[in-house]
Amino acid sequence: MTGFLQQLLNGLTIGSSYAVIGLGFGLVFGVMRVCNVAHAQFFVLGGYVGFLVGLPFVTLGGLPIAARIGMFVAVVMAAVLFMGLVGLIVERIIVRPLRGTPVMIPFIATAGAATALQYACQLIFGADPVLVPRF
Repeated sequence: MTGFLQQLLNGLTIGSSYAVIGLGFGLVFGVMRVCNVAHAQFFVLGGYVGFLVGLPFVTLGGLPIAARIGMFVAVVMAAVLFMGLVGLIVERIIVRPLRGTPVMIPFIATAGAATALQYACQLIFGADPVLVPRF
């Protein structure tokens, strides 16, 4: 029974991640009429930002649960703010100048941004997976 509950929790976790990404695609396309191919790379970069911001907190042991929750919220907020800034930059530099053009042109432009973000993350963080430490 424990294995079933663990797999159920795993499925809910992965499914909710897919749902968040799908909602992001739908929201961006519904509002801006742009299929943003770099959407997944934004999530990856946000994860790396959370990893970097959370690293100093890992060495702080024996803290009460309220402090740990506060640190987690701080890490999430830092990642959200940074990714908001990155999204704003991409929108201003890549998407906004292409408004009113056929749908494939912003699609290709965001594919180029996705490739640039992917290789920038690989250059900075390496190609190996990184585990986010527990708080």
